[in-house]
Amino acid sequence: MDNNYIIQKIRKMYIDYGVNVAFLDALDDERKIKGMKGILAELDLKKKHDYTPEDSKFIRKIYSMFC
Repeated sequence: MDNNYIIQKIRKMYIDYGVNVAFLDALDDERKIKGMKGILAELDLKKKHDYTPEDSKFIRKIYSMFC
């Protein structure tokens, strides 16, 4: 899976789940990849509604790749 795709998908998820993207936008792409555990934690803690089954599966896959 391409890092650029992952970053774009996570940013979309921040927006879709009502999480402010300021935290995400403050990081360059390299820091986003290195800090993926924190980025996923931010999304999980601040989301406004439950994940869809597809998004949940994506998150588990990304978490296993980077964390």
